[in-house]
Amino acid sequence: MVEPINPKTILSRSLDVSKLEQSRKAKPNIYQNQLQQELEQKDVRKQDRVNKSEKTEHKKIKKEDDKKEKRRQKRKRRIENGNGDNEEEEGQNEAKVLNAGRYIDIKV
Repeated sequence: MVEPINPKTILSRSLDVSKLEQSRKAKPNIYQNQLQQELEQKDVRKQDRVNKSEKTEHKKIKKEDDKKEKRRQKRKRRIENGNGDNEEEEGQNEAKVLNAGRYIDIKV
């Protein structure tokens, strides 16, 4: 004969099934939240890198501008002091220095 249905077994099994269903539904949400957090962290890191590189570029440009300004002031002082004859030679020397390193000579 058939045994009577035990309500405890049915209830416990339905609870297990419902827990599994809930966990299956929750996993994509959890994964999506983790993925979203990782993407946000990556964006923050990228933004920090960009900001740092911009700062360094601005510093380099400022240093170059300062050097150019100092050279101009030195030239003006020399001209005012009457040392204008040497300026042409210095101008040529500075042009050589500025052009140095722009070209690479390769010998085969």
